[in-house]
Amino acid sequence: MMQQPGIYGDFAYAHHFTMVNPKFIYNSEDIQMKLQEKLKPVQGAWLDTNKVCMEGTRVSIIKEISNWINTIDSGTPRVYFLCGEAGTGKSTISHTIGKEFLEYLGAFFCFSRTFATERTPSNALRTIAYDLGIKFPDIEQGLLKVVDNPHILSTTNLHDLWKALIVGPAKQFKNPFKPVIIIIDALDECGSQEQNEPREKLLSLLMNNSQDLPKNFHIFVTTRLESDVITYIERFPTSIQVQYMNRISNTNEDIYKYVCNQMMNTGSRRGMLKEGQCKILADKAEGFFQWAHTVYDLFDPNDEDAMTAYGVVMSELLAAFEPLSQASLKRLQLASNDMDNDDESSVDYVIPFLGSLLTGVDKSELIVKPVHASVRDFLLDEGRSKHFVVNIKEGHRTLAKGTLNVMIQHLHFNMCKLEDSYLLNVQVKDLQNKILRYISHDLLYACCTWDLHLQRVEQQDWCLSILEKFFYKYSLYWMEVLGLTKNIHVASRVTTTAGNFVKNFQNGREKKELEQFIQEIPLFVQVFGKMITDSTPHLYLSGLPFIPKGSTLHARYTEKFGKLVTFCKGHQSTWPYEQATLQGHTSQVVSVAFSPNGQRLVSGSWDGSVRIWNAESGEPIGSPLLGIKGVNSVAFSPDGKKVASGSADNSVIIWDAETGEAVGQPLQGHTHQVSSIAFSPDGQKIVSGSWDKSLRVWNTETQAAVSMLQGHAKGIKAVAFSPDGDKIVSGSDDCSLRTWNTATGEVVNEFQGHRNQVTSVAFSPDGNMIASGSADNSVIIWNAETGETMGRLQAHTNIVTSVAFSPTGEKLVSGSFDNTLRFWNTTSRKLVGKPLEGHTDGVASVVFSMDGKRVVSGSWDKSVRIWNAEFQEAEEITYPGHSMGVTSVAFSSNGKEIASGSLDNSIRIWNKETGDPVGGPLQGHKNYILSIAFSPDGTRLVSGSSDQSLRIWNTEIREIVGAPLQGHTKGVLSVTFSPDGNRIVSGSLDNSLIIWDARNGDAIGDPLKGHTSAISSVSFSPDGERIASASWDKSIRLWDATSGGAIGEPLYGHGNGVSSVAFSPDGTKFVSGSFDSGLRIWDAETGDKIGDILHGHRGIVTSVVFSPDGTQIASASADNSVRVWNAHTRENMGFPLWGHTRRVNSVAFSPDGKAIVSGSLDKSVRIWDVDGRGLVVDSLKTLGGSPVTHPHTKSSFPFDHCYINSEGWLCSSDLAPMIWIPPEYRSILMFPPMQLLINHDGLCVLDLNNFAHGKSWMKVDTAN
Repeated sequence: MMQQPGIYGDFAYAHHFTMVNPKFIYNSEDIQMKLQEKLKPVQGAWLDTNKVCMEGTRVSIIKEISNWINTIDSGTPRVYFLCGEAGTGKSTISHTIGKEFLEYLGAFFCFSRTFATERTPSNALRTIAYDLGIKFPDIEQGLLKVVDNPHILSTTNLHDLWKALIVGPAKQFKNPFKPVIIIIDALDECGSQEQNEPREKLLSLLMNNSQDLPKNFHIFVTTRLESDVITYIERFPTSIQVQYMNRISNTNEDIYKYVCNQMMNTGSRRGMLKEGQCKILADKAEGFFQWAHTVYDLFDPNDEDAMTAYGVVMSELLAAFEPLSQASLKRLQLASNDMDNDDESSVDYVIPFLGSLLTGVDKSELIVKPVHASVRDFLLDEGRSKHFVVNIKEGHRTLAKGTLNVMIQHLHFNMCKLEDSYLLNVQVKDLQNKILRYISHDLLYACCTWDLHLQRVEQQDWCLSILEKFFYKYSLYWMEVLGLTKNIHVASRVTTTAGNFVKNFQNGREKKELEQFIQEIPLFVQVFGKMITDSTPHLYLSGLPFIPKGSTLHARYTEKFGKLVTFCKGHQSTWPYEQATLQGHTSQVVSVAFSPNGQRLVSGSWDGSVRIWNAESGEPIGSPLLGIKGVNSVAFSPDGKKVASGSADNSVIIWDAETGEAVGQPLQGHTHQVSSIAFSPDGQKIVSGSWDKSLRVWNTETQAAVSMLQGHAKGIKAVAFSPDGDKIVSGSDDCSLRTWNTATGEVVNEFQGHRNQVTSVAFSPDGNMIASGSADNSVIIWNAETGETMGRLQAHTNIVTSVAFSPTGEKLVSGSFDNTLRFWNTTSRKLVGKPLEGHTDGVASVVFSMDGKRVVSGSWDKSVRIWNAEFQEAEEITYPGHSMGVTSVAFSSNGKEIASGSLDNSIRIWNKETGDPVGGPLQGHKNYILSIAFSPDGTRLVSGSSDQSLRIWNTEIREIVGAPLQGHTKGVLSVTFSPDGNRIVSGSLDNSLIIWDARNGDAIGDPLKGHTSAISSVSFSPDGERIASASWDKSIRLWDATSGGAIGEPLYGHGNGVSSVAFSPDGTKFVSGSFDSGLRIWDAETGDKIGDILHGHRGIVTSVVFSPDGTQIASASADNSVRVWNAHTRENMGFPLWGHTRRVNSVAFSPDGKAIVSGSLDKSVRIWDVDGRGLVVDSLKTLGGSPVTHPHTKSSFPFDHCYINSEGWLCSSDLAPMIWIPPEYRSILMFPPMQLLINHDGLCVLDLNNFAHGKSWMKVDTAN
């Protein structure tokens, strides 16, 4: 019944109120919805008014509790504990009290082992708060003031929840004379008794903090008398009121009344008993109501048909991994026998007669479960239950076949009738209601648990055929349900179980194909799982097109669907190595670890947080663990129950991996940052290494320091235990490793060989080898006993930050600040496969999963990434392109060619129309190419390098002209020709400019000096008389190009270094770009600023250039974008050009102004259509040389501007997510308004002409 509107004057929540004559009345439905959304109360834990004491029984105890409730004074304990053994009737009394005091009942919460994962102490407090708010408007208003606090919504700290959600709002209750009762039933079923577990914290809260409540608030608790309960009762004798079930008077008499009522009743199903027989039953009960109740319903075991039906139903019920309703049990049983839902089932005539054993027997849709955990134990124990013993294996057989058949019967395309693929699941109106409407409980149960039943049955003839039918025809729809219900992580477990099951069948072609099919599903889920959870339609729209060609999944799945995106070029034949990118941290991720079962990940970041992730779906689990200065290291305990973190505040913290709460106090002792931590193999110790040059060993139970190990001359960077726990290895800034005896703390060995800091150490699984990574860019494998070097592994081009052995010890993975991961064979010491690329900044941490199939990495790019560690045979295709980042690009004067310079020390020239290389690479520089420029006639090219030289190249014969131009003492950052082609000017890291004679290579005059920092960019005026230079010293200077003298004073206008400068074609203006992310336009004659700074980029502006007609400006940025600006209005023209996946270093206009070329650290060169309305070419040669019709023309492409957002969605100009692009395709995908893409990693061209998307997405199901 809806609550009547209440009158309030609190304007803080005016949006919840309506004006009525002329008072405000609150909209109770809105507020209740808000409280439900914020507090997420547990369903089904409320009062059951049918579960009450029989009239005339339990009179004395009910009277005692009633008197306690009606006594309102400060001296009366706020909490009443009713304690007793299972089956003594505690819960029935609690429900009776709840029903009798319904007017005053604020909340009722029943803990249950069956629902232990959701009925936790923290969820109980949230549910109690919600119930109180719904019942009492005063408390509701108090809750509204705190439910928007993000800490309260995310925390599992019981003290914080108690204070904010219970005590605070309770104090808003305005009637101090009206009792308010809160009932907590079965407290003993709320979790483990272990110390520091949530159960202990809830007990402590009730004992220590109940007096914080107003005196009219009463908490009634029922519980078994277990050891922790006894301890607290004895410790706080005056804080609570206690009663014990075995001390209640008249118990046997009450049981006798109950038995007489049931067994002498003429309506009894079992016939009538005489009074003496009832007396015997009552005596046998020995104070346990449940015993008498059970005997009543299971009195006659001689009915063979009834007992057969009983066995079938009870085996199914007890075999279920979660409680099911009577209707669900029936449907699953009928499905197991290939019968229709309209047929009769033994469930129909067994369940209603088991009310003594089960709850929920009255209605078909109610959850059916044993009245107590002891009932299950009793029925599975033949020695105790005799005739009534249940064969649970039969139940698993019923449910294995039943769940598979239910899925085959009810799974189909678009389960929840989603209408628009542009909407993410969170944007779909009433999605939860759709899920409840279209996905029945038994179907969801089947989708999530069918494998658990299958693995418990023996192979039978029906198994293989039904598995083939399910996987080939229905597994896509099964994944659809898992995605909708956020259970996609289940897929990996299910397919592993099913795959092992299928392996045991006799070999045959059909079996082999099914086995391969099943093995590929986890790969599919690992790549697409998070996307499927985010947007169900894209299971089909985005998942199916990118399945590797030639795979079993591709052959089976795509034959049933049409109107999908198709490949013109670039469809890969192997599963992507990069499976998922997890984002959420706001600073560098410096440490990662897998849980022992491989289902979770933990990451630590300098943003001060520890995050736990679902390793299958990529979804975060719970809220970040906060309160830390900066996390340097994280580790899972061997049992997966705890996480430890070491941080910049010199401490180690141990966390409960389930609740996210800190276990005990931080471990203090180090005097500098804790850089590395590790659990011992038995989980009883933690070792920590610190910048204070010491290692400390801690006891994880007592949290006391066990020992301190000293000997390194500089800070410790890495620590690890040996597999047997007897030794510890440490790596230090002093370039050495040491091994230590864990027990004695003595040094066992010292390892010398690295030429710089040791950043990472790891023992091999057999303990015979140690691997170390170093700032000398190498990995060394050592003999763990002798300390001898077994091999030095060199391939990384920057600091090696992390090393880890595979579980077999056959492979080693290393991560580096060169942004890559590399794999090594530990026997041959050679590289395995290609480097894994994807991170856009240094890789800080790498680790294998326990099965060796995956690797996780954390990076300075703030992301966590999951990789496939199983290398696949693939056709090696070589693509032309730079092997490292592109630093500079330029158009030739005729617009037919483009040139690019790279960090790979080479220059390439490309055909602008086809993307084909024009000749081979131009090589001669000994270090990075930092800048290039064509001569005005296009016959020459000048390059500047970090090798401190310039070189001039003949573009026709592609050879060096003359000797290198030497004169700078540091790297050359910028070069350009004069308009007549006779001079070259260069800017350098040595803070100077040099003007050169382009004909003979001689320097003209002395270097031009004046800047106080590196010169990042130089530009000739169109008449060749002036030079503009931009510098990291935040200034721009103008120079006389003939005399070399400075013109006027330096120009300042940027808040940070100036990165680029360029004159307008008429010479009246110049534009500058800066590290402050802005652009400025200047008057070239007066040096005055024209207008305000141009904002738009979210990163350093790296390059700026005017269009040939002077009407536009192009800019490149570290935010991975190119922007085009109106040079007159200084406004952005259209959308940014997105496509590059790393910093864009250089941009240039084509001579006709219709295209822009850009070069990026992602190793690619891209040409863009300036108009931004789509591609301006109809065909494109493939990189192999043969022509291919390009589908992305102005007339046929469905939209003219696209970009890939940070989550990987290819979006159209209206921001609609068209299709999700897997990580390995993002840097090679060509889309509007790109005209051309040149990439060493390949090229991907998609055809979207027949692509069904948006509101027509359902058309992909062409079979129906």
